[in-house]
Amino acid sequence: LVVGDVLSVQWQGQKYWYKVSTKFETTSDNMSIEQPTDQAILTLYTCELWWNSDKRLVVVAERI
Repeated sequence: LVVGDVLSVQWQGQKYWYKVSTKFETTSDNMSIEQPTDQAILTLYTCELWWNSDKRLVVVAERI
């Protein structure tokens, strides 16, 4: 995914559309990416590389 990509999530029979607004790398101990927000955003994250569990790749998308 890259900034500007549009994606959808289907949940409880509803489809929600999101547009990727940012993509960044962070440390594995950064729990701020899981904090609730006042906005309807989708945050996806994963280990950056399969052999390195110290970093996370984070993709944030805003609901459109």
